[in-house]
Amino acid sequence: MALIEQKSHLVQGLSVVDNLFILREGFRKYFINEQVIFSQAVRFFEEKGLKVDLEKRVENLTELERCFVELGKALLSGCHLIIVDNPANYLSQYELFEFQQMLKKIRKEGISVLYVGNHHQELFKIADRTALFSDGHIYYFLCRKYEQCNQCRSG
Repeated sequence: MALIEQKSHLVQGLSVVDNLFILREGFRKYFINEQVIFSQAVRFFEEKGLKVDLEKRVENLTELERCFVELGKALLSGCHLIIVDNPANYLSQYELFEFQQMLKKIRKEGISVLYVGNHHQELFKIADRTALFSDGHIYYFLCRKYEQCNQCRSG
């Protein structure tokens, strides 16, 4: 599971590639070939369609690039659930659209996305199922594929 929110989960002062590979669980190398990990990052980001200048340091990333790096880091570590918390609060309209397109793409690869938002118009653009919560209770549930969705029909 990974969380993408307004607060960055990347280490400031380090490069994007260092955040992706070196600062992850299971990394046990004493000598790091930066060319090798950089080329692996370039290949991975190109395969996934994540548009980020990998030579940047974390503190110089735009909000969209930061979200893409955090998403890439989650995918590299094998996460199957990405939680996205109110991206409209920190992304511009264009950035939000780009980020939502990327989330749709990774959903097709079998990655689940829990998208938390404040505006129903934003949620309907990305979600297959939407629930309205208040005080810990679901008050309204909407599924775009209701006829084909056994989970929604059963309760």
